[in-house]
Amino acid sequence: MKRHCGLVGAGMMSLALTTGCGASDDGALFSPSKTLPDRQTPANPGSSAGAIVPVPSAPAPGPPPAPASEAPGRDATTGRDGVPISPSAPADSSGPPPAPPAPEPTTEPPSMQEPEPPAPEPEPPPPPSCELGDFGPLQKLSGLALGGPLWGPTLSAADTGLFFVVAASNGVEQIFFASRPDSSSTQFSGASPVRELASTASDGTPFVSASGLRIYFRSNRQGSNGGSHDLWVAERSTPAGAFGAARPLTELNSASGEFLPRLSPDELTIVFTSQRAGGQGATDIWQARRSSVSAPFSAPTNVAELNTASDDTGPLLSANGLTIYFASNRAGGMGRLDLWRATRTSVDQPFGPAENLPVMNSPSDELDIALSSNERELLLSSDRDGIPELWRSVRACR
Repeated sequence: MKRHCGLVGAGMMSLALTTGCGASDDGALFSPSKTLPDRQTPANPGSSAGAIVPVPSAPAPGPPPAPASEAPGRDATTGRDGVPISPSAPADSSGPPPAPPAPEPTTEPPSMQEPEPPAPEPEPPPPPSCELGDFGPLQKLSGLALGGPLWGPTLSAADTGLFFVVAASNGVEQIFFASRPDSSSTQFSGASPVRELASTASDGTPFVSASGLRIYFRSNRQGSNGGSHDLWVAERSTPAGAFGAARPLTELNSASGEFLPRLSPDELTIVFTSQRAGGQGATDIWQARRSSVSAPFSAPTNVAELNTASDDTGPLLSANGLTIYFASNRAGGMGRLDLWRATRTSVDQPFGPAENLPVMNSPSDELDIALSSNERELLLSSDRDGIPELWRSVRACR
């Protein structure tokens, strides 16, 4: 258990970090080499169809045309906004009697027919649906060029940025950021510390909100509960901006350790790990709710149906709140910390029995789970190759 507490805190602290805090700053988004693009609103294409102006048939012989001063001021064949109208001539009682009118055709010439309204544009087809299948084998993330233990991965709102934790040999952990060209890639680059979140303490296990405007993390910096690992949050005005000063979530923190905050997409439900009293033993999964993003959370409650006397840590809810992923070293796994999953039929119901996810587990540790926005990609930390590194598993789309 004592060893796992270090894991939950994101550190095998005795392992060395080859890259220090001197990495260069990174553009608009705390200086990654590739900033996230702003979301663009597509231009609204205008209509290219012009108005149809009918050509009138030659009139029957009649009186001479009116003088120019008496002619209408607008084209007699076209009304407002290009809508066709029938031509007409002003009456003149001073001239000779008009010739008898030519017989009207039984069928209006095509040039004089009222144009048919354009057919309505078909509605765009719905986006292709993806029924999520099973998770595939783990793939190691590359390009980070960092040799120390890597923990706590979480993706940006656009899934192209990666926040994670680097542990230094002196035990200090720091939040870093890297980017990739698109969400299908395992290759990241431009890893550098998020300097505005840095402190002289250990900061780790970050989580970025679905809006991209808030980052939640744990820290043992001063200002909350006497230097224990507590939960903090920092905000920014745009998803590509720098974060402001962090503040502690005092309503959730205790004199014991709190780690791995993970929130629902609306940020009204939080699940996290705590060693506080009142649990089932070791580290437990806790949750709390609030009425709005600006409101404080309610008092945390123990998710008793998920917890055991072993370590249960790093919970992560699916977007609909019906599935939860977490790590545990309980009996029935493949050894040490494994990934587990439990489901429920309603957010107001308890979770059912947890199942082990063997495709992602090994005799080593697997922990610190994160999901992409479409829930097809799962990230985690594992030391299966001898040192904690970042990995991902991709679900089949069937």
